[in-house]
Amino acid sequence: ENLERLQNMSHAEKVQARDQLLARLDPTVVSFLRSRRDAATKPGCSLEDGARTKVGPRPEDAAPVSPKKPHDSLGSTSEEKPTEKRLPLDESELPIRPSEAAQRWLHMDQVEEEKLEWMTMLPPAKEPDSKDPVVGRFDFEGNLVSPSTEIPTHHGLHHHGDSPQAAGYSTAEILQFLRSSVRSQRLLALQLLERMLTKHWEGRYAGLLAETDLADHLLGSGLAPLLRSALDDRSTLDAALVALRALVVSRPQEEVLKRAFLWCLGHRSPFLQPVKRVEGTNELTDLELSQADIVKALLRMDLLTRLSYVLRKCCPGANAVASTLLILARMARHSLQSATKILDHPGLMELVFEQFLPQHWGSPAVVSGKMAQAYGSPMWSALELVRSLAAAGRSLADTLLQRYPLEESLSAYLALDPSASR
Repeated sequence: ENLERLQNMSHAEKVQARDQLLARLDPTVVSFLRSRRDAATKPGCSLEDGARTKVGPRPEDAAPVSPKKPHDSLGSTSEEKPTEKRLPLDESELPIRPSEAAQRWLHMDQVEEEKLEWMTMLPPAKEPDSKDPVVGRFDFEGNLVSPSTEIPTHHGLHHHGDSPQAAGYSTAEILQFLRSSVRSQRLLALQLLERMLTKHWEGRYAGLLAETDLADHLLGSGLAPLLRSALDDRSTLDAALVALRALVVSRPQEEVLKRAFLWCLGHRSPFLQPVKRVEGTNELTDLELSQADIVKALLRMDLLTRLSYVLRKCCPGANAVASTLLILARMARHSLQSATKILDHPGLMELVFEQFLPQHWGSPAVVSGKMAQAYGSPMWSALELVRSLAAAGRSLADTLLQRYPLEESLSAYLALDPSASR
């Protein structure tokens, strides 16, 4: 309809309509549009230039223009960016053939193969490069995915930008998910990191990661600051606490310490510090300090203040509470200074005894066989924290007995029937 109306208008009517349109528009908008037209690339031909040619060409517009395909300006040439050898496009793999689309829709006669490639089958997997910094690729359960294993694409392990033909996610891609603005991607990264680190401490990756320690690799990639930032996000708080516990707490190590407690002088457990002592920590960044000593780095990131606020105000789930208490217990085993900071932190141990080591409690809420709410019920992880603080030094054990009702709580727990906790 618009084309017919323009064809029926005379040259004078077109000029008059154009002048009326320019008069109604804001002059600043007109100058902005004209500046954009002037800044456009010279080989291209804009719609305004085409319309002006019909009205009357100007002398400056009469310059010869080299012929160019309509879509040349949209893609980069082979001289600007080297591209990999493309596989021939198979129309049978597409949901609709380009030849058929050209007959049904307007301007679909130009086949843009680079835009249709993502709808075709993936190219065959490449052999892994020995110089590639990728440690390995993992599935959603934290298991290593062998490069030679063929996994169907509907399993969801090919949804990443780098090497989409390879199944599984690398550590760099997982950390990229953790930085994402999409909540579901951040949760996926935290859950996957927790499973990976748990398997790492259990020795599942021994000899499979080319002599690379997974925890050290993740810390070198900035995992500690990322987890600390995730603790400030309420939507990912519970998952971040569980992932942080998996990073700093080794379950096999904890089991060994529990068994050694029954030995002669087993109560005098050693402090768990790095073999190489760190000097001049004030000059190190949080990333560098986390690589050298994760506990010192977390203390410098004000983790105690955040964990105390989380327990007091956010009231996370039972699993997140247990993870928080185990993180504190591991930090107490680091050194006497760390244990003293935990014990002297304002209101922290008062809350632990009030909510997680009560003398009187009711039946906790259970969902799917697991405790749903930890507040107001005894938590074994809280006892683990108290034991770690008491083992750090005699003065700390005396402080626990003097400040808090430790003896009353222990008497109540020892009087329970062992079968009552099952």
